[in-house]
Amino acid sequence: MEDLIWTLREVLRAEAEEAEARERYDGYDWGYHGFQYAEASRKATEAFGKALDAVIDARVRAILESK
Repeated sequence: MEDLIWTLREVLRAEAEEAEARERYDGYDWGYHGFQYAEASRKATEAFGKALDAVIDARVRAILESK
């Protein structure tokens, strides 16, 4: 569960950095500078999805084993 919280924080941090950078560059060189922020957001979101899947799998497994 801690991994899930940590990865969610990373998603929120990456998205905030991307939004801040988008405002900073405001169309100027966004293609050059924006890639790194968009890529960080995408990777953080993927990591969160994997962590969420792991938590769900563990809960389902625990429920099935308890029956």
